[in-house]
Amino acid sequence: MYTGDSEQLDRDQLTKMALIVTTPVILGYEPKFILCIQEKLDFLTKSSDEELKLLPMVRYCFVDEIHLLRDPERGPLLEALVTRIKAISNPRFVCVSATMANSEDRNSFGSEFRPGLVQKIVLGFYRQKSQSIFQFDSVLNYKLASVIATYSENKPVLIFCTTRRGTVQVARDLTKNNHFKTGTMFDEMRSSFAAKIKDSQLQDVLKNGVGYHHAGLDADDRRVVEQAFISGCLPILASTSTLSMGMNLPAHLVIIKNTEQLINGQLVGYSSTQISQMIGRAGRPQFDSKGIAVVMTSSDLKLSEYMNTEIALGVITNLSEAVNWLKSTFFYTSQTVRIFMCKVPTGFVIKTNYSDLCMTEIKNLQSLGLVEFNGTKSSVTTTGKLMMRNNMEFTTMRMIWELNGTESLEELVHFVGCCPELSDISLRNNEKVQLNNLNRARGRHAL
Repeated sequence: MYTGDSEQLDRDQLTKMALIVTTPVILGYEPKFILCIQEKLDFLTKSSDEELKLLPMVRYCFVDEIHLLRDPERGPLLEALVTRIKAISNPRFVCVSATMANSEDRNSFGSEFRPGLVQKIVLGFYRQKSQSIFQFDSVLNYKLASVIATYSENKPVLIFCTTRRGTVQVARDLTKNNHFKTGTMFDEMRSSFAAKIKDSQLQDVLKNGVGYHHAGLDADDRRVVEQAFISGCLPILASTSTLSMGMNLPAHLVIIKNTEQLINGQLVGYSSTQISQMIGRAGRPQFDSKGIAVVMTSSDLKLSEYMNTEIALGVITNLSEAVNWLKSTFFYTSQTVRIFMCKVPTGFVIKTNYSDLCMTEIKNLQSLGLVEFNGTKSSVTTTGKLMMRNNMEFTTMRMIWELNGTESLEELVHFVGCCPELSDISLRNNEKVQLNNLNRARGRHAL
């Protein structure tokens, strides 16, 4: 075991070791085994050209706790490291986990044991760095009409939303610019159902062919909406995920609009069980012979930061290599890693223009002077290297770019506090005494 707390070992002692458990040090020879946590390996490959030369020698790569791919903080880094190692040495990978949740549930994504075949499609949409989850959700609303037109085959559509308010907004947006024709007989049936509705908003959208369903509605209104959808006169129903549990509905197309929801101030992705339940509403055997499930999700996964790193390390030197690098990631295999783990289930189709996505990220980096790109070749600048070696986020670099050099001390402290690298730091109870003492201390600077 060789860490920063260990006594200094000379090179003769190190060369006699076959297994080294270490944080990054320049070993001066080729070790047989290197064991380190992913953050240390990331630092090792960024810190100098000498240490980067270790990667081409790697023949086997063992990844413990592979379920960390689902972690919103450590998952993207693990994915970037595996992709970097694949690009440089392409070793054999062995990935293990003792706590990978719901392995049986993940198997249920397949259609092998279903009477009705379900075609599953993942659509990735670019989410800007400045967009909140609610803004991104609104953007998806305006994509729904084209998704419905492409995949519904004029059959019933069930749209799952992450919030109750989201179901109402979907119904409003769809009826604002679209009228879903179902024939005179169904129009009359729908008007009859709408007359029984107490909620005035629901009544208005129902007349235009779209309904919504959530636990906050009156129980009688929910029953009327369910009956209208089952009867076939209501072509589109927006609902929260609670409707996916234990109710058979005649939905040919199921759309899962967004895969993340805000719970207690934190973004949480749907579990694989929830996704399975929602997809399971499509093409129920008693109503249809087949179904289609479309998952609409975000297609970004800290691409700016990791693409800058790969350009700096020479893994990416042009657009073609950028696309190939992206296609070798877990992200390519599954655009919603934290939900589908690291494998897209059989039958899923991924539709994203990866060339445009890579070009967008390169232009974002170029706009801040982090990389240079002349249309064919890309290279990193000194600023880009600083971003890489200090593990700074793209958002932080953009904030630094906006500084003009005339900021006061108060403004600079506020700037540091707004950096996303510090977003997970919170006040602990055992720190209050020291901070209160500091606040009352004489001679302190008022900020």
